[in-house]
Amino acid sequence: MRRPSLRRRLLIAAAVWLVAAWVFGGFALSYAFTRAVHDRFDQKLETVLRLVGGAVAVDPDTGALRVRPTGEERFELPGSGWFWQIKDPAGTVLRAPSLGGAVLAQSLDLEEGTTRIAEEMSPDGRTQRAAETRIAVPGYPRPVFLKLALDDGEIRAEIASFRMLLAAALALLGAGLMVAVALQVGYGLRPLNRLQRDLQRIENGRLERLPDDYPAELAGLVSSFNAVMAHNQDVVEQARNSGADLAHALKTELAILQAKAGDTLRSNGGEMAAQVTRMKDLIEHRLGRGAMAGSGRKLGMHADAVAVIEEIAAALRRLHGHRRIAIEGYANGPVSFAGERHDLEEMLGNLAENACKHAASTVRITARRQADRLCVDVEDDGPGLDEKAARLALERGQRLDENSSGSGLGLAIVRDLAELYGGELTLGRAATGGLAARLDLPAAADQEKAAAS
Repeated sequence: MRRPSLRRRLLIAAAVWLVAAWVFGGFALSYAFTRAVHDRFDQKLETVLRLVGGAVAVDPDTGALRVRPTGEERFELPGSGWFWQIKDPAGTVLRAPSLGGAVLAQSLDLEEGTTRIAEEMSPDGRTQRAAETRIAVPGYPRPVFLKLALDDGEIRAEIASFRMLLAAALALLGAGLMVAVALQVGYGLRPLNRLQRDLQRIENGRLERLPDDYPAELAGLVSSFNAVMAHNQDVVEQARNSGADLAHALKTELAILQAKAGDTLRSNGGEMAAQVTRMKDLIEHRLGRGAMAGSGRKLGMHADAVAVIEEIAAALRRLHGHRRIAIEGYANGPVSFAGERHDLEEMLGNLAENACKHAASTVRITARRQADRLCVDVEDDGPGLDEKAARLALERGQRLDENSSGSGLGLAIVRDLAELYGGELTLGRAATGGLAARLDLPAAADQEKAAAS
């Protein structure tokens, strides 16, 4: 299922409103311009109508109507689209030479002083704007009716040109506004992108808390998140400390019990002493696990795996120097563990100490990063384990060597601790023939990547 995106929602909402404004604005501007053009043309029509009406006179010799020259040549050119026609109710009709033999439809029901303007078809099939009026001609016994018709092709061409220009301008404006909206949305969401990067830094151990310089709209969220993190860390730390204190107290009491009742515990073939020892080890393991239960879930932790390997290798060289074991540590570049350093030391220390106990001459610790995982291999050249023995070795209380000291809980503790971090411990055969223990753990972001993000 595709996750909803704030950016997409904001852009879609802006696009809807822009399209609506584009359509409404386009129609409004087109309508206003068309009305203005028609009004201007009608004013021109009325001006020419008065011009022609003023040219109508009575011939003094014959007493008939005539039209003096108006000075407009288009009335003289056939097919020019400029026509006038005068009609006498008695039947006399005067026409402009531009009409040729055509006749304009004309009404005789107008009152004097009124003008009627309408759009109609010209004799040659074109649209035209026509104006009709009733005039009184000095010296003529009856009022006559004058009609003027002008081809409106020029205003139709003007309107069409304006609409094309308007569409292009609105398209450019819409595109520019969408770009501006996209930039505005990106700028507005930039604090959220920064918040995401800071949360990743916390998860990878590069930050311990969110900075306080976020915008006011996010300040409450940031403050609440930091408060929850601080409270969570306090609770986990208190739980770990309480577990450690309880484990120490119980271990001490069991040790006193062993010392006070030593003879009794060793009776019956030493079975009771073994049970007390077993109980002490199990309590230590259980309480230790409870104390570390929160560590794998704490954000903002990281540990340098290379430094931990070098310190463990150096300590083991001093401890097993008399056996002349070569303890080698390698790392494929800088790698970090997304967790507490103490936990990494606990896991690697247990595995490396176990390897030294069984190695003949060499223990090798290698670390490398694979995507977002940290892989650490601890190998020795000892006798190793078959598949069944390797499986049993991860169970609580199982010891790899009954002749060596220890409770057999080391590998189980390593396994449990790795699982708390979402990792895994696997045992196999090393190339040298001994045991190969592999830890798969979450890796923290490298310094360079964290800084770049």
